[in-house]
Amino acid sequence: MKLIFIHAAGPQGVNEGSTNLLQFLKQNLGKSMEIIAPEMPTPENPNAADWMDTLDAAIHKVDERIILMGHSLGASIIFKYLSERKCENGICGIISLAAPYWGLSDWQSEQFTIGCCLKETINPSIPIRLYHDFADDVVPYQHVNAYANALPQAEVIGVTGQGHLFEKGFPELIRVIQSLSTQNEKTIINP
Repeated sequence: MKLIFIHAAGPQGVNEGSTNLLQFLKQNLGKSMEIIAPEMPTPENPNAADWMDTLDAAIHKVDERIILMGHSLGASIIFKYLSERKCENGICGIISLAAPYWGLSDWQSEQFTIGCCLKETINPSIPIRLYHDFADDVVPYQHVNAYANALPQAEVIGVTGQGHLFEKGFPELIRVIQSLSTQNEKTIINP
């Protein structure tokens, strides 16, 4: 079992972007799970196709079940990827943190907008956890509701005190990852 983590847009240096969240995951998951966290191309000027290609390469390097986890733009890239490309790996869970839902008012970007119905491309038996801080000042909470409407099997978890960066992490996140990793049933995206 491996966790593929896709970071947010913007600088990813020390104490920037998703780096503190990633450190929290590494410290708390320890050796129980390998985390694959590819450096996404041009994070300060991201391109959807390039990011999906990088995610695709990370997925195809793994020959076992995976959990896909994304933060902010990284999460929306995971959903865009799964709506447009076939994934042969066994995916036992998807975890989204503060994902923008492209296409909402003030969030228009043709390259990041998902062009089809997500519930038709993601196997409904795959558990999806959508985490969003009620007071996120970068991506408003309404974005998680849009994902919940697009993905009926998703569980929405509103949190407080995490802001947009989720840099402090929280114990429930580790428990959910560990729980997903113990599932034995292999599910396929886009069968």
